[in-house]
This record gives sequence, structure tokens and C-alpha cells, in this order.
Amino acid sequence: MRLNPATKRLINFGSECTYLKDFIRGNLNRLQYFNQIFFEEVSRRKGTSWQSIACLTYTEIVDLLKNKQKFDKRKYFILFSEKKRAYWLINNNAKNVIRKINAYLPQESNVVKGTSASRGKIKGLVKIVRRMNDLRSEEKFVLVSPMTTPDLIPAMKKSIAIVTDEGGLTCHAAIMSRELGIPCIIGTRIATKFFKNGDTVEVDANNGIVRKI
Repeated sequence: MRLNPATKRLINFGSECTYLKDFIRGNLNRLQYFNQIFFEEVSRRKGTSWQSIACLTYTEIVDLLKNKQKFDKRKYFILFSEKKRAYWLINNNAKNVIRKINAYLPQESNVVKGTSASRGKIKGLVKIVRRMNDLRSEEKFVLVSPMTTPDLIPAMKKSIAIVTDEGGLTCHAAIMSRELGIPCIIGTRIATKFFKNGDTVEVDANNGIVRKI
């Protein structure tokens, strides 16, 4: 194709934006992976669940490890950032926000939509996999994950399809699914929240649809 310089610059800029978007998401997913390892170690020492530890601030976790404060278990916790500052909501304030977020999730529909990264259509049982510890000896399952990373490759090789919350067409899940020759749908945003382990689903990666059967 004979493209003028302005069009070439626009295409190159779009390519760089796509790469940076997936790069940032990949790093955030790896951060979540290592954070969970940390939370699980703290929970082991304090005899509680890692989810409870994840609802504490950094300062509270440090004080808890130093036995400077009593463990304050929370059921609702939201951490978010705006510009250069981080904020958090707890208890009823967080509960109200979570209720509003849940209102956007499908309530009656049995369909989740995303972007097709590797074409194909197949039925199978859902297995939610956030890290390799979530997988035992199961085979022939639909791997549902927030976003895959290289440490999940053994699980991906056992799966018959891949569905992720995040990711673009150049993300890890998209590339690996094409290499493995299995259907893949990315960017659903809610798959790990909408589906549960053992759900029977139809992954229609030709149309970017995951349907609960």
C-alpha cells in the first residue's frame, strides 16, 4: 500500500498505543498475582483468609504484623486511584458502591460478550484460574481468568478454550490461544465474576460470545 506520511504516523501511533495498553494490563495482572502470594502469607501467620487481609491498607497490614493493632475484619473494601492519589472506601460506603457496580452486571442474561482473539466454537466446563495453585489435575476445561501470564501456560495447554476479563489482540492469552489452536475471547470485563467453577458454557469465539448453558 502506498500510504502518505501522515497515515503512516497514525498507524504507528495506534500500534504503539495498543502495545502500551497490553503492557500496562500485563504488569497490573502480575502485580495482582504477587500481591495475592503476600496476602496468603500474612493470612497464614494470622490465621484468617487472604481476602480479609486484602481488605486492609498497607499501614494496617504492617501494624498487624508488628502486633500493634487488633485485626479488624472487613466485609467490604474498595481501593481506587484518581490522578496521583489513592483512595479507599470501607464498610457501608464501599457496600453502596459495590451495589451500584453490580447493577451493571448481567442479572438475567446468560451471555457474556468480548473480543474474539482466536476463532472457534466449543462447549465445556468452566475453571476459574488466577494462578497455578487454582489448578489440580483437571483437563478439558474452559479456562476463565482475569488475564493470563506465562506462569499459567501449563493450565492453558490443558484447556479447550480461554476467556479473560482483560486484554487486547496482542495480549498473552490472544497469542497463546492462536499458537495452541483453541478458541479465545478476551476483554469480557466480567467473566470471572459472572461464571463459576463447574458452569457449562458454549464459547463462540467466532462471534465473541460466551453463553451459559
